Amino acid sequence: MNRKWITFLLTILITAALVTTGCGSDKKTATEQDNSKTKTERIYRIGYWGGTCEAPIFAAYENKVAEKLGIKVELVLMASKNTAEMLSTGKVDAVLSSPGSFKGIEQGMDLVLINTAHTGCIQASAPINSPINSAADLKGKRVGVDAMGGPFMAYISNELKQHGIDPKTEVEWKVYPPPQLQTAMDKGEIDCFGTWDPFPQIPVNEGKAKIIWSNTTMSPYKDYTCCFVGVTGKVVREEPEAAKNIQAFFQAGGELCKTQPDEVARMMVEKKYTGGTPALNVQLIKAYQWFSDPARGLKDWNWHVKVFKDVGIFDASTNPEELIKKSYKILQ
Repeated sequence: MNRKWITFLLTILITAALVTTGCGSDKKTATEQDNSKTKTERIYRIGYWGGTCEAPIFAAYENKVAEKLGIKVELVLMASKNTAEMLSTGKVDAVLSSPGSFKGIEQGMDLVLINTAHTGCIQASAPINSPINSAADLKGKRVGVDAMGGPFMAYISNELKQHGIDPKTEVEWKVYPPPQLQTAMDKGEIDCFGTWDPFPQIPVNEGKAKIIWSNTTMSPYKDYTCCFVGVTGKVVREEPEAAKNIQAFFQAGGELCKTQPDEVARMMVEKKYTGGTPALNVQLIKAYQWFSDPARGLKDWNWHVKVFKDVGIFDASTNPEELIKKSYKILQ
């Protein structure tokens, strides 16, 4: 009897163990499926304007980096849309943040920089026979820009101050959309212009203009990050894993720009992501330094904040330390 009883008990225990293990296994699989489903269904919306410097976005997207990361990415053309509104309402999760967005960050736009992308991408052109050869020659001149307080204006204002020229009173700034700046110069409405690539380089390659300033080749600008990976503060705070996925997407795109510049340039033009020719775009892509280094990005962001405040683009009341702490995050 005892032996039969023991056998009966063992049978019950083994059966219970199998059932429990089976249920646990089913539950784990369901959870994994739910996590996978959530990761797949989350759409990462990356905003872009159409500059050569945004090549990592286009390269990563067209080379299906998102699929390799197990995420979904949708590209959103920003054009003239309000960047702050697009970010705050979740219409875009991330952008390649050029110095053109720095003033917005200072004024409270919810964009957090998390990594570097590259150096360079902003230049200035003047007619080939113009007496203007550098910032030192801009006193009393009409300078075309794509936005008041934009990146070129901030950088060149720093240069002007080095030459004893007051950028607020001794230069006339005139605003045009980037594609119209060359036309304005050709018509004599402005003496030179500066904006992001490829627009300043186009008249140079046509033999009509010369570069008078460049943060791609000139010190100290060429040694600092020009464009950063920018993610909405909401994503950084509430979806840290999503922020890491976005960082990985941009990093992979940057690596493609470094290792396959010809292919990336050709694709960008063929897909109409940007203007110019493949030859022009590959020339620019090869001129930039592509790298992923969050720690260096923080150092370079410190430098930008100092420059933008010194030239008066940032408000005198802005506390640099508080701004830097709020607007840059190294993901752990």
